[in-house]
Formats: sequence, C-alpha cells, structure tokens
Amino acid sequence: GKQLRRQAADLGIADRVIFAGRRTDIPDLLRLVDVLVHPSETESFGRTIAEAMACEKPVVGFRVGAVGELISDGQTGILIEPFDTEAMAEATVRLLKDENLRRLMGEAGRERALRLYDLKTNIAAMVDVIEQVAEGA
Repeated sequence: GKQLRRQAADLGIADRVIFAGRRTDIPDLLRLVDVLVHPSETESFGRTIAEAMACEKPVVGFRVGAVGELISDGQTGILIEPFDTEAMAEATVRLLKDENLRRLMGEAGRERALRLYDLKTNIAAMVDVIEQVAEGA
C-alpha cells in the first residue's frame, strides 16, 4: 500500500488514483467503469476479468497466463503483448473513445462469461463427466 501511494505521488497522479482497499461490492464498482484495464504480469485464472465481463465491461490485458484464455481478443476485449504498456494505454484510449465498440465487446463478454463461467453450467458439466465415468466403470 504505502509503496504504491508513494509511487502515485511521485508520478503526480495521487489526486486521480483511488486505493479502495478490500471491497465486497465489486459488481457495483464494475458498473461504474467503462473499461477494465488488467495490467497483471501473471494470472492463474483472472476472476476479476470474468467478473468484469459478466458486468458487460470490455477488458484490456496482457497476454499472460489465463488472460489469453479469458479475453477473446477483438471480441470481448483487447489482448496486449506482455508488458507493452504503451500498447495497453493506446488500446484503453481507443475503447474509451468508442462507446459502440465498448458496448459490443461488453455484450460479447457477458455472453462469454455466462457461457463459460456460470456456476450452474459448470456444475452441470461436472455432473455429466461424473456420470460418464460412473457408466464406464
């Protein structure tokens, strides 16, 4: 926390950065944003990305770990080659300037999130696998 606050101050952006701490109202917060920028250097799943997509928000993220599997590049968001922060900024600005593209990507993201990450869908798929294994035994 303190190091990031100091870095924001050193960059002269402290008045534009909010360190919100631990929150339990993530869906409400996601509804307030236009684009989720996910600059993580590593990612095993990307729950934040799935949550943003479920809230119809396009996502800009580095093509690392599971991010490349979560975001459908050009359809639900924009994938950036790892650590190319300039390209990430350009993609973010492009989305912020294009309301129609944000809406289309957001809708596609929600559809993808519900199809791939909905709890009921995943439980049903697991039950199918268990039944197939049981029948084969």
